[in-house]
Amino acid sequence: MWATPETLKKRMQVQTMREVFTRMALAAGFRPRPEFADDEVEAVWDAVGKRWVAMCECGGAEVVDPNEPVFFCCSCGNAKVGGLWRPVNFPQER
Repeated sequence: MWATPETLKKRMQVQTMREVFTRMALAAGFRPRPEFADDEVEAVWDAVGKRWVAMCECGGAEVVDPNEPVFFCCSCGNAKVGGLWRPVNFPQER
């Protein structure tokens, strides 16, 4: 089964994707800064996994939620923006 925002939150027993990303980032050795960068990432629909995914410039990818459009790459720690959170841009038509 593919991970979705709902399955990740349930597995980690948290309420938000920000909490999911924070736990995953800390486990990977990164500490997200509390502020947001202006630099967005684009969400794309993964038809196989039936979920939204955002890709980082480093090649990492994370599951994202249109109800909470936040992103933190747990592969590089959002290195491009100094560890800041990044907003997610979802297509108008979904």
